[in-house]
Amino acid sequence: MAVVVIDSREPEWIKKLPFGDCATTVSTLDVGDLQVIRDDNTMIFVERKTASDLVASIEDGRLQKQCAAMGEVMREAYSHEEGRRITSILFVTGQLSPRRGKTVLEGVEINWKWASIQGALLSAQAYGVQVYFGESDYDVEPFILSLLKKELFGSFYLKPTKEHKDLSQTINMLANLPGIGLQKAVMLSERSNDNLIDALRIASDKDMKLPGIGEKTKQAIRKAIGIADNETILVADIVDGENYLKE
Repeated sequence: MAVVVIDSREPEWIKKLPFGDCATTVSTLDVGDLQVIRDDNTMIFVERKTASDLVASIEDGRLQKQCAAMGEVMREAYSHEEGRRITSILFVTGQLSPRRGKTVLEGVEINWKWASIQGALLSAQAYGVQVYFGESDYDVEPFILSLLKKELFGSFYLKPTKEHKDLSQTINMLANLPGIGLQKAVMLSERSNDNLIDALRIASDKDMKLPGIGEKTKQAIRKAIGIADNETILVADIVDGENYLKE
């Protein structure tokens, strides 16, 4: 039986959709808003966006990060006869169209060049993410059901996964720091014995060399957690109310 996994952060109306005869479950997904597991063992990640959210996510950089995350899954996939086929999809609902070079969003012309929208969608496809459109939210369920039969281009065989482990709160918080992401967050967690304060000290230490965490990333982290150039984080057995101390 096919299975549809719905991200726990999705709205209630999505969680209540029956999705035909599919088994449905709600879980926190690292990639995509929905996950479809077909009878032929194909796994499909779907990032769902309204037209308005698409524009907003292009502006704040979320779209690139989300597509990069799906692309990372695709890059880790490889041909394996006993593996699971995998593909990633961006599904956009709502009215989005060009007018004299500008973008019309839900019938209203906005101050966005149509070429910028198209460029962002091409970037998504460069990550290996397929892009589909629907007219409204009513198209979400039929589109998901169509994926059960659709011939999907760009599908790959997923490398057999290791035993699943829930991510710690420290890793989840570190992954949200600028320039970190999941892989580096796990590395910092391992170096700090999953201690958040110690991990922040390591990540923000200007003199400590870390793979993939350069000077600009450290500056962004220090700014995000409110540490000035002449300050450093202290880790002590006894907390006296101070998280950092001026050098």
